Amino acid sequence: MSEDTILGSEPLDFPTKPLTFLAWPLPPFAPPSPPESYPWLGIGCLRDGRTIAPLTAYSSPLSANERVFLGPISCGSSILRHADRMELSLSAEASSPPGRALPVSRRKSAQQFCVCEVRAVLREISQNDSAFFFLGKAALRNQITALQQELQQEQQEKESLRSQVTQLQSDLSERDQATVTAQRHVEQLETETQKLSTTMDSLTSALNQEKSLTSEAERKLQEKERETHELKIQVSALRSALDQEKQATREAQTSQTALLQLVEELQEKLQTGQEQIQAFKAQCENVQNEHNKELEDKECEIHHLKQQKAYAFSAQVEEAREDVWAEIADLKVANFDLEVTELRQVLLDEKQETENLWSKEEELKSNNMKILRNVLPATETSKKVLTEKLQQLHREQLCSEKQSWLILEQQVQKLSEDLTSSQDYNTALELQVHELQDKVNGLHKKKRRRSWWCF
Repeated sequence: MSEDTILGSEPLDFPTKPLTFLAWPLPPFAPPSPPESYPWLGIGCLRDGRTIAPLTAYSSPLSANERVFLGPISCGSSILRHADRMELSLSAEASSPPGRALPVSRRKSAQQFCVCEVRAVLREISQNDSAFFFLGKAALRNQITALQQELQQEQQEKESLRSQVTQLQSDLSERDQATVTAQRHVEQLETETQKLSTTMDSLTSALNQEKSLTSEAERKLQEKERETHELKIQVSALRSALDQEKQATREAQTSQTALLQLVEELQEKLQTGQEQIQAFKAQCENVQNEHNKELEDKECEIHHLKQQKAYAFSAQVEEAREDVWAEIADLKVANFDLEVTELRQVLLDEKQETENLWSKEEELKSNNMKILRNVLPATETSKKVLTEKLQQLHREQLCSEKQSWLILEQQVQKLSEDLTSSQDYNTALELQVHELQDKVNGLHKKKRRRSWWCF
């Protein structure tokens, strides 16, 4: 196949039948577009063979999937009887990349042009005649040289692009392998995340259980603290009561000492009383002896006086008799009865005085005997009663103090045991709380570590 022939050179009715050209796609036509923005020369040719001036604008746009074709046409008409080869090269303003013509794969000439077999319908551009774009032979040669240079650049670029494509393919295969490994890693991560989510759910449930246990332990700890506080209050109350009991015992001891002092004083007084009684007894005996002596003396005196009075009375009686008889004789017994009555009265008075003295003596004797009978047993019985009362009071105080001390010691021992048990329970609860807190902190650390690893 030569350069002056084309594929599909059979005669065609222009322009109703599809034509076959060597061509490249033009950019999408936008109405109207200035011709200087395109790097090719457009020449319009009508049906009668006349050549007109270069077109400055397109009269009708083509659709996006249609193309304009220029090339050697053998269509049997009188327009182009010679088979001039016309080709079109598009530059960067076309839809191809910069400095490249779009590659197609049917033809390889010396200039490394490609043949493209395209069927399209040439649309009417004007109302009278259909026109199309072509390049003249001279312009085409100039264009061919430029196209050859551009083609060399394009081939160099193709080689570089092929190397880039191979590099990209290798990179793409590596990326595919990396994506496969990444997908596997992602699947592993998804399974691990599911496992972690299940473990996190179990850990959250365990954490909730631990929280409930810690809350229960804290509640029990608060209750125990309340109980210990109440026990402390009771202990303080018992201590105050113990202090009061100690104070009472001290007061009782002081009162006991006072009673003992009083007993000693009473004993001393009793001893002094006994001594006084002994002295009184001695004094009474002395008084009795003296009184007896006095009585004897008085009796002697009375007897003597009686005798003297009797002698004197007898003498007086004799003298009175003599006188009376004399007076009677002298006075004729005129006043004898009066004197007799007076003498009788005197005798009666003296007799009454002696009887009174004897009665007084008897009363003194009886009083002394009563004193002696009453004083001694009263002092002894009072001493015995006082000693018994003091001993009983001492025994009762000792028993009450011992009982109170025993009760207080039992209460203090019980409170100390309760306090130690509550302290042990509180320490156990605090240890449980610390262990639960350590577990919670460990779970939080594991959660942070796993979340960081997932991230």
